[in-house]
Amino acid sequence: MAVSSIIALDLGAFTIKVAEFLVSRAGSLTLNKYAQVEYETDPGKETDNSETIIRVIRDLFAQNGIKNRRVAYAISGQSVFTKFIKLPPVENPDKIKQIIRYEAQQNVPFPIDQVVWDYQLVALPDSPDLEVVLLAVKSEIIEELHRVISHAGLKPVLADVSPMALYNAFRYNYDDLADCTLVVDIGGRTTNLIFVEGNKFFSRSLPIGGNTITSSIANELQVPFGEAETLKKTKGFVGLGGAYEEPSDPTVATLCKVIRQGMTKLHAEISRSVNFYRTQQGGAAPQRVLLSGGSSIFAFSTQFFKEKLNVEVEYLNPLRHVGVAPHISKEDLARSVHFLGEVVGLGLRQITECPVQINLEPPSVTAGRAARKRLPVYAGCSLGLIAMTFFLWLYMWRQYDISNDELTKVSETVITLEQFKGSLGAQKKKEDRLHNDYEQIVLALSQKTFWVGLMADLNKRIHPNLWITSFKSTGEPLGQKIDTGTGRSRDKRKKDLPAVAPAEGPSILYVIDGICKNDNNDTTPVDEFVRDLARSPYFEMPDSHDPTKAIVKLGTGAPGTEHFFPFQIRVGVRHALAVARAMMKPALESGKPAGGQPQESPGDRP
Repeated sequence: MAVSSIIALDLGAFTIKVAEFLVSRAGSLTLNKYAQVEYETDPGKETDNSETIIRVIRDLFAQNGIKNRRVAYAISGQSVFTKFIKLPPVENPDKIKQIIRYEAQQNVPFPIDQVVWDYQLVALPDSPDLEVVLLAVKSEIIEELHRVISHAGLKPVLADVSPMALYNAFRYNYDDLADCTLVVDIGGRTTNLIFVEGNKFFSRSLPIGGNTITSSIANELQVPFGEAETLKKTKGFVGLGGAYEEPSDPTVATLCKVIRQGMTKLHAEISRSVNFYRTQQGGAAPQRVLLSGGSSIFAFSTQFFKEKLNVEVEYLNPLRHVGVAPHISKEDLARSVHFLGEVVGLGLRQITECPVQINLEPPSVTAGRAARKRLPVYAGCSLGLIAMTFFLWLYMWRQYDISNDELTKVSETVITLEQFKGSLGAQKKKEDRLHNDYEQIVLALSQKTFWVGLMADLNKRIHPNLWITSFKSTGEPLGQKIDTGTGRSRDKRKKDLPAVAPAEGPSILYVIDGICKNDNNDTTPVDEFVRDLARSPYFEMPDSHDPTKAIVKLGTGAPGTEHFFPFQIRVGVRHALAVARAMMKPALESGKPAGGQPQESPGDRP
């Protein structure tokens, strides 16, 4: 008793075939429904037939009452690149896959990332070598087929290739044949040749088919392609040659002659393919020919090929081991059995392991399947994210409660402290006033001892070999330099002088004249003296980066005084308030009254 059904769909160049099979509990296959429709198209015109194909598929399923929408479909052999490649014996399966991928990249005539490809290993008889059949189709073609089938309301589950499906059907139904058999599948655009010899097989597609003959008829009779196709089907047959009398109807005579010429061309290609199979593939000569396909049913086709090939010729019966439902008419089935090979092969792929397991699914389908496999991982991650969000929300809610409690306590403390704000402000003003008075007193005391401190500071920085003879003010700010030649001042005020309060005023330029003891013309004491002055809080150098530029005169000594030489230094003396503030700063920080001597910087001499 049948328990399930499977659907097979064969998309030919001009014919669409569909079959429904019932699968018994024992796993046997029974043909339940079948139908084929030829859709009109002109092979000489490049037109998009996708809408026509969608409509035809929908009508086929509706008219035949087929409810199952899961289909296995076959791609026409003319759209698929097929290559048989011999491989050396390799034991590691992973190594075999690497070699096959390399061979695919080398042999497929398109960029490998633009095709969908698959392969099948074939064991060679009495040989350790392997043979691989490589099949590839452009991604855009298979994606378009998948789109058309899906838009027709079907769900594709398998994408096979017509010659491979036909080969699987032959192997299932003719398992008793061990010698070489040639299956000739004559379609609309191409003829597929399948050599089968035990487990070994070889296929080749020829660019000759029923449409080639129809085009020749249209050219010979000067009629449209559609009319030529009708004449071929209703009146055409294979002419038997010169030994037989021609038909009395001149149109039929022309048809038979053109059909025989087309078959003769096909025979020539078949003969070349047989020679190639025997010489290049190491196969045997075919012992029989099995015809298949919609363009193989011309009257006298079997006689023609038997005469030309000198072997037994008959039609392929793909239903030898496949059951047929009782309601199917045997007469109708006998007229249609020649085109059921591909759909039988597609049906077998869904119930058993066939010799060739090819699946050229489009990238969108494989990507979707991979995504579905990852769906549990995505679901787990989503649940984890939801759980994390929930616990984070609980944590934040708890923190909100804690923060609210803390805010209440702080608000109460602020209210309490606000009561003391007025008294604290008054105390702060009083403290600021006392601090200001203290600062003024300290400044006044510091200014009182300014010159005493300056002289003491200057005296402690004098080198033992130096004597100061004059310490005079020019009355000019440090930014102006007196020209000794003209007595005029030149403005040398620098932009990087330290900013001082306007009440303090700028540093005043002083001229220091002196004498240095001459020890071998050594000017080091004068340089050291200038550098010491640069570290003093009382003095400011004209150039803070190079204190020695303050030396404006350095003599060699007058005659009779060679052991001494004069020098002149020009430095600025800071304003008393600036020095007083520098003295007051540590005092204010320590809270003790400032002394008469300012503190040296960390770099000053002890």
